[in-house]
Amino acid sequence: MNDIKFNISEHWLPVNEKQGSLDKDTLRIKVSGINYHTKPDTSYWGVFTGSIRLEPNNPYDSNAIGFYKSDGQLLGYVQKELQDYVGKFTKGRELDCVIVITPFFSKEGKIQNQAYATILKFFEDDIEYATETINRVTEDVGNDALIEMTHFENELSSHGNLQSNDDVIDDNKDLGNTFFRYDDYYKFKQCDKTGKKSYDTLTVKIENADWYFDRKKWQAGVFSGYVDVVHIESLNQYGIYRDDNTLVGCPDSFEFDDEIKEFTEGHRIFCIFMLVPHIDTKTSCIDIKGKAVLIKFFEDEREYAYKLFEDVRTRLANNAVVDYKKFTTKKAELEDCGISVLLSWSFDTRRYKFGDQETTYPKIRNYHPIHD
Repeated sequence: MNDIKFNISEHWLPVNEKQGSLDKDTLRIKVSGINYHTKPDTSYWGVFTGSIRLEPNNPYDSNAIGFYKSDGQLLGYVQKELQDYVGKFTKGRELDCVIVITPFFSKEGKIQNQAYATILKFFEDDIEYATETINRVTEDVGNDALIEMTHFENELSSHGNLQSNDDVIDDNKDLGNTFFRYDDYYKFKQCDKTGKKSYDTLTVKIENADWYFDRKKWQAGVFSGYVDVVHIESLNQYGIYRDDNTLVGCPDSFEFDDEIKEFTEGHRIFCIFMLVPHIDTKTSCIDIKGKAVLIKFFEDEREYAYKLFEDVRTRLANNAVVDYKKFTTKKAELEDCGISVLLSWSFDTRRYKFGDQETTYPKIRNYHPIHD
């Protein structure tokens, strides 16, 4: 990890603004435009000290908020749709942040950079709290960076011919799979908010995730979507849908229907779901493992909604990496023993083959990014 050094007194805030909670005195946000301001090179990867600044004289956007390394290098910006959200946290002030830049493979097979910044609030004469905040944040982001780099290195070893990275990728065109859609879904009354992640979210497994969508185009990873009633005869009452209204699958038990109905109160609500390949130990066939987390949004609680979203996205992304690694390890073990690993018939493998040129299971790519 890179050295993290702050001049804590540079951006002191009044102590009466202190919330005393890491969740409330820090804010994690995506750095948009990172591939315009950096190159996919090892010199740009790591964990860095930085700051967030308003740019009222920016010729393209007077409301622009930039992320800068401590050496003054501009790395990117707050996405336009989240400027008010970030502005509410910073109150227009320059604040310190920890910035993580890691590589990943785009859908086109190109190496690109991704970056997240955790904005920190330091308070007058409270060095102990500032130190605790820095230590906890750097530990968390360092662990996330290690996971991202390990996954990238595994991907790199499996790639044959990489496409050129000479073309600059527009960050707005090369987004990930997970969208934050607070304004698009039903919002419960504030009095219903518990403030606890375990109560304001609901996790369900997805049954037969490979039955309902185009099997030629399925992609492993983490995605955003919604849960709603399935209007198809003989199916479960509720289904998990992609943002494009494609049915992904249903909860793995009819018993979940009552639980979902009570949780959603009959409304269509936002969810994030994970899809990864999985080997059935009894049949040695590959099917798709799915899990969805339903998230309640509350009136005038965009900040809380974003914290739930980010927590769920990160957790499912980490789970996806672990599960995918288990899949590749198990597949290699079986094939080393001479056991042929086939896709399950429900996935309809008759049109596909394993091999270097024809791969039936995709690598997990872009499981991390947000489409805010």
